[in-house]
Amino acid sequence: MAYTLVEVLTIIVILGIVAMIALPLLESTDAARVSSAAQLIVADLQYAQMYSISHSDNPIGMKFDTSANSYALVQRSGALPFQCSSVTTVTNPVDGEAFSTVFGSGRASELTGVSIDSVSLDGDECLVFGALGQLDQSSAATVTVSFGGRALTITIDPITGDATVSP
Repeated sequence: MAYTLVEVLTIIVILGIVAMIALPLLESTDAARVSSAAQLIVADLQYAQMYSISHSDNPIGMKFDTSANSYALVQRSGALPFQCSSVTTVTNPVDGEAFSTVFGSGRASELTGVSIDSVSLDGDECLVFGALGQLDQSSAATVTVSFGGRALTITIDPITGDATVSP
């Protein structure tokens, strides 16, 4: 069975059209995945901030592990000040499990391949909120997440504690 040149060219054109339709969809999947990861981190930051405002005597913070692409909400184990070297992981009020997130497993299982590229916490190991929702540092904190060549940076304002996401 032989194919004519017209038939082969028709198939190539059809494959080209399918590729033009499919490639943007794959790219938007990358963007959606990294955006979802950033939104998850922001939601957990907001939880930590609200908890710290309502429990100013025992604030919680967020400890990042870039090598494991994970983070956890943590609470001090001793007296003030908050020392990241001696913390325990907070219990998630929803499921009663440790409030830790690993991209690619558990509640972040759909975010396989997302990485936490960098974390800047003004030299600290943990990001902690104060009684008024402010950070425990004088400069903005940043967390950068990426997937498939796309990266987003979460910036946390030191005064208000508000998080913004930008490319």
